[in-house]
Amino acid sequence: MALPDPESSDGATWRWVAASAADLRWCSWEGACAVYHRPSGKTHFVNDATRHLLEAVLAAPLPAAEVAGRLAREQGVDETEEVLAHVWGLLVGLEELALVG
Repeated sequence: MALPDPESSDGATWRWVAASAADLRWCSWEGACAVYHRPSGKTHFVNDATRHLLEAVLAAPLPAAEVAGRLAREQGVDETEEVLAHVWGLLVGLEELALVG
């Protein structure tokens, strides 16, 4: 996946934030979660890592590189271009579900 050039205006400086906690209703069991997005009326199944991303990491607006860095540090892995590309893909997918903006 090609990421935006940090010097351009095509998204590299976007700041991502989770949907309002008031708009999300959670149900968890054995490592899986369901989140109901009140504005859309849709329920999505996510893993615990995605729940952590939405509730803790994206509680405040952050650029994708900072999200990737925080997640990498929490997992004890290097902050590589592959990690950033993976996180970028997650953010884009969550945006399509209206869970981040």
